[in-house]
Amino acid sequence: MTKKKYLVLAILAILSIITFMLVWIFKYRNLIDFNNIDKELLFVLLKISRRRFIQMTAIIISIVLISISSLSFQTITNNRILTPSVLGFDSIFIITQTLIVAFLGTKSILYTNDTLNFVLTTSVMILVVLVMLTSLLRKNKNNIILLLLLGLVVTSLASSMSNFIQVLMNPEDFQQVISMTNVSINAINEKLVLPSLVATIILVFLFFKERNNYDVMALGEDVAKNLGVNYNKKTNKTLILVTISTAIATALVGPLAFLGLIVVNLARELSKSNKHRTLMVVSSLLAVILMLGGHVILEIINLKTPVTIIVNLIGGAYMIYLLVKENIHD
Repeated sequence: MTKKKYLVLAILAILSIITFMLVWIFKYRNLIDFNNIDKELLFVLLKISRRRFIQMTAIIISIVLISISSLSFQTITNNRILTPSVLGFDSIFIITQTLIVAFLGTKSILYTNDTLNFVLTTSVMILVVLVMLTSLLRKNKNNIILLLLLGLVVTSLASSMSNFIQVLMNPEDFQQVISMTNVSINAINEKLVLPSLVATIILVFLFFKERNNYDVMALGEDVAKNLGVNYNKKTNKTLILVTISTAIATALVGPLAFLGLIVVNLARELSKSNKHRTLMVVSSLLAVILMLGGHVILEIINLKTPVTIIVNLIGGAYMIYLLVKENIHD
């Protein structure tokens, strides 16, 4: 990928960040007298800016994790169509929250303490990944039909259990579960942003540290082993990192099932490279442009539909296109 393309993507990402922070001025320009700013108005402006900055930070954390983890997941499964969310990991988040409220109640420390709640949810997701790894994924990682079927089963089972348990709940507990599981950009848990930022820095470092191993692993399991890569160990480690990344992203902004699919494949097309160092950077920049830029456009045209829904809609159509394209080539 040329330096000019890198520069263009970086500029677009920076413009997306700036416009995201300032677009609220366009929305409220008729309600705010900027020529006569008193202390009360200044306090309101600072409060809005602080909220926007937290939203932006949470979005960037989530989309960077989704981009890099999706790329790594595609490498270890040797398939560019799969993402962690397709295998039903997001549904584990919902069933875990439902079980906590149903059996422990809303006064439980696992519900009231955001950190403990997040640790528990992440641990459950890691356990599910390890079970899938030892039972099916390790033996059939190149079988896309089996992987998609497994994801469908996990999603359907978790969703059915969640719906059944929620029907038996009293209305107050049900509302609590809905409020916890229907995470969105406009309903971000601010308490999770700072620890998530720290975790993200560590995760990105660990992913980036393995970039050369991923380059080799992308050539296939047999080739990687012959070149000295401990394939099984790297796969297990990557799956755990992917699961933690998915849990953080889901807890912050909700499910983004197809964002990784879109940005990783676009990064491959734009960069014309298979080096993970390049793909990690390009896919992350594309994710920032897509999510923040899309959110700004929706705010300007005053469309209430969340950008996550638009992204998932486009991603679903793009996945169908890739499936048809791969089938034609085969």
